[in-house]
Amino acid sequence: ISYLYYMGGSHMGNAVYAASVGERGMWGVGARFLNYGTMQGYDPNAQSTGTFGASDIAVQGFYSHELSDYFRGGVSLKALYSSIETYNSFGVGVDVGISYYDDDKGYSASALFKNVGAQLNGYTDEREPLAWDFQLGFSRSFVSAPFRAHITLFNLNPHYFKHLVPTDLTKAQKFLRHFSLGAEFTPSENFWVGLGYTPQIAQDFEIEGGNKWGGLSAGFGFTSGAMRVSVSTASYHPAALSFMCSIGIRLGGHSIF
Repeated sequence: ISYLYYMGGSHMGNAVYAASVGERGMWGVGARFLNYGTMQGYDPNAQSTGTFGASDIAVQGFYSHELSDYFRGGVSLKALYSSIETYNSFGVGVDVGISYYDDDKGYSASALFKNVGAQLNGYTDEREPLAWDFQLGFSRSFVSAPFRAHITLFNLNPHYFKHLVPTDLTKAQKFLRHFSLGAEFTPSENFWVGLGYTPQIAQDFEIEGGNKWGGLSAGFGFTSGAMRVSVSTASYHPAALSFMCSIGIRLGGHSIF
């Protein structure tokens, strides 16, 4: 269970339940929401039309299976609902991924097709395609030191390259927009500290004379008995930090993450 509260009364939550199936399988269900708070509406003549709200909701069911001692594959089916003022939209999507992990060497790699699907009901009469993405992830732990390094490549959709990359950026800045970097310090199995940096967030939320910490995130977590707690913070705007808290509880042979 995770919860995030942010500026302007916006907040986000996520809950997932997962359980094992046999020796190599796992199924789960989950839901997440994002509420954007209350906003002021205006007509084309700049006259106030009162306040309105906006929110997104996703409900999913997923299954993963250990294909071998090193590979695991998984699929997630999602129902997506969005509302803005009196407009609403409904769609369905699927995530398909595969991961590789070598415990002896500390290597991990994964590939994911995300949000592949269709909008069944649009905000208007025109239906739009889902913003699907292809992502790659790599991580490496070090046998002689309690550290793990992470790198994720995202926005690998050709549509993003053609239409959604700002034209006023240098080639190096455009290249870095597809990377997210992270590092973990794990002095024990029950405690970790992490630091992350995403150049795209730093670029998109850059403002003159401020937000020098944009794109950075940090967190820590610990496990105590059947409970796992994680707390993190990230900077999107110099006026406020975002804080997220996640709690996982193991119920017998089942888990909530």
